[in-house]
Amino acid sequence: MAFLKLSEILQLGTFVVTCITAVTILLTYRRNKKIELENHLFKLKIGAYSDIIYEIEKLFSKMRVMIYYLEKSTNNCSDDSDLDSIATEVDELVRNCDLIIIKNSIYFSVKTIENLGDFSKRLYGSIYSGLTFEEILVNLKEYFDSQLLVANEANSKMRDDLKIDQLTESLFKRY
Repeated sequence: MAFLKLSEILQLGTFVVTCITAVTILLTYRRNKKIELENHLFKLKIGAYSDIIYEIEKLFSKMRVMIYYLEKSTNNCSDDSDLDSIATEVDELVRNCDLIIIKNSIYFSVKTIENLGDFSKRLYGSIYSGLTFEEILVNLKEYFDSQLLVANEANSKMRDDLKIDQLTESLFKRY
C-alpha cells in the first residue's frame, strides 16, 4: 500500500472542499430560486386581489350612485334617460368585474374561485324593466345588500388564501 504524498493529500482535500462548495452553491441557488418564484407568485396574487377588489368597489360605487339617483327621483323610469345611462354603466362594470375575476382566478384556491364565481354569476340579471322608481329602488337595494354580502365573503376568502392577516402580524412583530 502506497502512502500518499503531502501534495496529493492537499490536492484531494482541495478537490473535496471544492465539491462541497459546489454542492452548497447549487443548493443555495435552488432554494433562492424557489423563494424568488414564491415571492413573484405572491406579488401576482396580491395584484390580482387588488384588481378584483378595485373592480368590485367601482361596481358598488356606481350602484350607490344609482340608488342615490332613485331616492332623489320621482319620475317614471320608462322615460328617464339618466337612469338608462347609469344602468348601462353598471352593466359595463358588471362585465368588467366578471372579466377581471375570470382573468385572475388562476391565482386563487378552488374555494376562493367558487366564491368569486358565485359572486360573478349573481351579478347578471334585470332589475328594472317596466317597474316604477320605487320598485326599482327596493329591488336595487336588496340586490346591492345581497351582492355586498357575497362580495365581502369572497374578499374574506381571498384574504385567507393570501394569508394577509398573518403576514400583517408578522410584519408588525419585526418592529
